[in-house]
Amino acid sequence: MIEYLTASQSKKADIIAIEERGIDSLWLMENASRAVAEYISEHYEGKVQVISSVGNNGADGLCVARLLINEGYEAETLIIGNLDKATWEFRHQLSLLNELKAVINYNETEIPDHDILVDGLFGIGLKRDVEGIYAEVIEKLNYYPSRKVAIDVPSGLNGDNGQIMGIGLKADVTVTFGKIKTGMVNDQGPEYCGKIIVCDIGIPEDVYSEACL
Repeated sequence: MIEYLTASQSKKADIIAIEERGIDSLWLMENASRAVAEYISEHYEGKVQVISSVGNNGADGLCVARLLINEGYEAETLIIGNLDKATWEFRHQLSLLNELKAVINYNETEIPDHDILVDGLFGIGLKRDVEGIYAEVIEKLNYYPSRKVAIDVPSGLNGDNGQIMGIGLKADVTVTFGKIKTGMVNDQGPEYCGKIIVCDIGIPEDVYSEACL
């Protein structure tokens, strides 16, 4: 059984599962987000701040916010990025979150007080250094005493080699999906990931094997 995947292998597994096996991408996203929300509900209490970009890692964050609100948590979301560049999955999750009349802020650098942070800013696709408003927000969040839960990988961590891309968010817990990413156990990965929780989101084991060929 495969234990680790590179970022490209993980993306390839997603593509195989969705495009070749016919597994619904929103179903996978719901499973992944539920794993994060369940970990939080089992371990933490208090006010939640979700930080999201406009990609699919951010879409996971919006989904986590919705699930936690439905569980009775007070959860606000901060979206960083240009909505014109948002993925269709992100737009779908945003519409569902808006239906709950959730508190959503856009491109702010002031972070409201919170007890729990959900990091859905950058995922395994990050290829360049974190700069600008993204870096400013991450720097501020690292100083908060809140419990920090990263979605798949902490923002700013290279999923392949474990190097920090300019700046990274130091998580207490990283809930990763399917398999551990190689960058999580190399270089600065362990320092930034904290405790690693691996969750099955419904991708068959043979898909991961095929992705590694």
